[in-house]
Amino acid sequence: MNKGKVGRPYQYSNVEIFAAYAIKCIFKLGYREASGIVEDYELQYGADNTPNFRTIHWRIKKLKNDIISLSIHEESKDMVDIEVIIDSTGIKSRNDGEYRSTKYGKRKEWYKMHIAVDRKTKKILNIIITDSTTGDAKEFIPLLEPVENVKVAAADGANDSNKNF
Repeated sequence: MNKGKVGRPYQYSNVEIFAAYAIKCIFKLGYREASGIVEDYELQYGADNTPNFRTIHWRIKKLKNDIISLSIHEESKDMVDIEVIIDSTGIKSRNDGEYRSTKYGKRKEWYKMHIAVDRKTKKILNIIITDSTTGDAKEFIPLLEPVENVKVAAADGANDSNKNF
């Protein structure tokens, strides 16, 4: 992740930053609260250095226009005949409220999380975060590419396309 980057290398992995951002979005917290939860969790497991709220905000802001792709489960290479379930959901990064949106005609910003899960073990195999305009069918194959030994892939109708079949 430091390749081609000018300046000091990152101290924190994208997984750690993405986990803090996911906590922020899911529990509707601020960056300070999310960084506090990550710090408490990491202190329990002996981590001595955790990202502060400014680092989390800066790194997410830097990745905002890029597609965030994260292959979580590396052990899938050892597994055989994997049955994958694929779905996606929307994540709002901020809530301006319905009043402001209608009064000022502001377009609501949100991101889409595409996720692939092993049916048997319930382990996450791959996650891709895109902007709200990206369709589910477009991310179907990129979700499956890092996963080897796929026997069956099940998804909802939003993933239907000739290429995916």
